[in-house]
Amino acid sequence: MTGPELTLRLLACSQALLIVATLALARVPGRAPAVILACGIAAYFAIPIASWQAVPPAVLLLAVGLSHGIPAALWFTIRAWLDDEEDLHSTALVIAAAYLALAMGGFLLAPSSDAFDMFTDTLPQLVKLGFVVAAIRVCWRDARGDLVELRRTWRRRIALGLAVLTAAVIVIELATGGSPPQWLESTAMALFFVVLLGFNAALTRTGTTSWLTPDSVRQLSAAVVNRNSESPPPGNEDLLVALEQTMSTDRAYADPELRIGTLAARLGVREYVLRRTINGALGERNFNRFVNRYRIEEASRRLRETARVPVLTIALDVGFRSLSAFNRAFREHHGMTPTAFRGVSMSKTEKS
Repeated sequence: MTGPELTLRLLACSQALLIVATLALARVPGRAPAVILACGIAAYFAIPIASWQAVPPAVLLLAVGLSHGIPAALWFTIRAWLDDEEDLHSTALVIAAAYLALAMGGFLLAPSSDAFDMFTDTLPQLVKLGFVVAAIRVCWRDARGDLVELRRTWRRRIALGLAVLTAAVIVIELATGGSPPQWLESTAMALFFVVLLGFNAALTRTGTTSWLTPDSVRQLSAAVVNRNSESPPPGNEDLLVALEQTMSTDRAYADPELRIGTLAARLGVREYVLRRTINGALGERNFNRFVNRYRIEEASRRLRETARVPVLTIALDVGFRSLSAFNRAFREHHGMTPTAFRGVSMSKTEKS
């Protein structure tokens, strides 16, 4: 191993371990997968340079498992930190466990055929790529509708960069059979170091990871606005009144194509001013959830008052694109389907 390659590996490993130390002491959602992710990255760079003959086999097995677990841990971390829309499903845990078992099987058992290699090497790599593509989708989806300014920066620069870089490494390993050219491997290590350094620099600059916790979003967002804003902090009363008028009275939410940019244009303000106002003054983290709150309120009223209007008609009238999207948002808000909500409401009305 050349001197520059060893240096890059040590630098990247040190940044990953610094992230482990920082997050291990922080009480934030998604801390467990984030720590596993950082440990996996550190193991990925340490495995080729460590003297594993001097450590118990169990330690080597743990390091390899953490390294293979990077894509799944990346997806779970990004979902916990950036996705306000959905809860994690047990299916994802099952898939992650199955793929890790396949990957570890390829490490523990000696390959005996091309079919064995396909099952224990290529297939896990493809599953890894699937997790990373899913992580990229979370980073990209609703990026413009993210109302937490600091989180939007992390989404675009850190999380997306790490996800794209991980995907590139997996594709290169698949294309080269796990033996990429030296220059390409060194380039990837240098890029990983830059991304991890940026992660640590961002933590140092903000002095906290509290942007991840809903209770402290308003305070941190206001601090960021005060430091870097071209406009005063959010809380413009006239804008709040106009926003409520446009949403409640004018039913802007009934437009299924409503975006934060079009709403800002309708109110005559810059998009970033509206974003900071909704987040800073109203405490909303996601524009789609903010709009859906109005949609669900009207839909709930109509479901209580009418027994014959189809649920699909109500869903489309209040701005949802499809019945499935309406059912998902309604269940998240009320804990039951629109049909069940209507039944309960009608039953209470009859008893009264």
